[in-house]
Amino acid sequence: MIALLERHGAIAARVSFETEKMDAFSVPYEDRPVVVLCADKRKKDRSRFDAAHKLGHLVMHGSGDSPPTTTMEDQANWFAAGFLIAGRGDLR
Repeated sequence: MIALLERHGAIAARVSFETEKMDAFSVPYEDRPVVVLCADKRKKDRSRFDAAHKLGHLVMHGSGDSPPTTTMEDQANWFAAGFLIAGRGDLR
């Protein structure tokens, strides 16, 4: 997922925040979106889902002008699940 994001112009990073309350966040900068995954949980499958979830936010919710709603979070979760199940994690 990280390679996919980077191939399509996003900047991706993994950072330790010393908390398990945060999974990831993204910032949809106009020239290059940024996706930051929290390294504290150390679970590859969860990181993959978090990256796909953030991709869903970037694709569907774009500008990031408003805080995410429960509906937006649900949409990003469904996007991530469908994206990963469909095998799109290797998309060129």
